Amino acid sequence: MERRIYIYVETEITEIVSLFTDLSDHIQLEIASENVIVLKDDDYYNLEPIDLESVHELIASDFRQDLVMVIEPYDNQSYPWKDELISFLPSLPKKVLYLEDIIIEATLKQNNSLIHLFRAYVLQRVKPDMLYTVRAFINHNMNSSLTAKNIYMHRNTVNYRIDHFVDSTHINVKEFKGASALYILFYQ
Repeated sequence: MERRIYIYVETEITEIVSLFTDLSDHIQLEIASENVIVLKDDDYYNLEPIDLESVHELIASDFRQDLVMVIEPYDNQSYPWKDELISFLPSLPKKVLYLEDIIIEATLKQNNSLIHLFRAYVLQRVKPDMLYTVRAFINHNMNSSLTAKNIYMHRNTVNYRIDHFVDSTHINVKEFKGASALYILFYQ
């Protein structure tokens, strides 16, 4: 299991690259261009993983640089949006962002290529009936009992489908940010 960490800085990046590669043997440099750093992290099984939000704060304070840091979820497969995401980095807010954040930013800023990739990603990983259940769950204020009652399904089945959706897509629709991201991605 691995993930990519995308970093966008407006100035010198060599010290930031060395900081990340010195942090762990599990972090390798994939791309270092003028303003963009892409790192691969395969430290999934570490019981004490690196707190990347603290590293972001450290860089912002010590290096006096605002930076964008996008963190993908760990997965066995690589995600299809690498090139589009790299070109989208300069327009993102200078903070740590996760998959749900990127989906929201792409839809709000109407980045059609990323929106298309995110929709295809979700549809590839889940069946339409599961997406229907998740949409009903969101429409019923993330209440599985109310959802089950309204779509004539057992509550355990609703919960199973929601859990399966979260595990398959890494979009946690049980939390507001994940539910919002999925809702505006498909039903705006």
